[in-house]
Amino acid sequence: MRQFVTQRQAAFISVVATCAIATGCLSSQIDYAPSASFSPAEARSLVLQVLEEQPHGLGPDQAEVSFEKITTNQRRRKTVTYFNSIGRIDLYLDRRGNYYFVRVFDNAGVLRLRVWTRELEKGKRFMDGVEVLMAFAAMENHEELRAEQERLEELREITDRIDRIKREREREKRKSLELKVEEPDL
Repeated sequence: MRQFVTQRQAAFISVVATCAIATGCLSSQIDYAPSASFSPAEARSLVLQVLEEQPHGLGPDQAEVSFEKITTNQRRRKTVTYFNSIGRIDLYLDRRGNYYFVRVFDNAGVLRLRVWTRELEKGKRFMDGVEVLMAFAAMENHEELRAEQERLEELREITDRIDRIKREREREKRKSLELKVEEPDL
């Protein structure tokens, strides 16, 4: 037996839907145009950080970010999103106003990734990072640039290590000088 929606039921559904939208019971989109304001290496690091800092239960169990793609594993489901196939990125505030989330769609309009954060700025910076990596992936000579970026990142790490060693040696020098000053002359 077929059931049809009566005119009264349709009117009720229409009123409830209108009230839900009017009172903000649904997520609201936030207008934001991402800007490419940092290097691809910094963008990759930022995107990974936001993915890993998602609230418990909302984010993936594991995340990887390369210059070509984002790979996430959540509840034994692997999702790969290539930067050169991203079509649209939107930022939203959830219906309760507790979280912000970014939705990443591919060129066909299919939702590929949803990223949650409690801070609006992190949502915006995630979008900025994805935008930088999308531009980087679109470059024709990205292999050379990618290798150069990796070399620069390695050099930064080496420089940081050298600076740490210098600071440790300075501390040791100061300690030894303090000990010499405290020793009485015989």
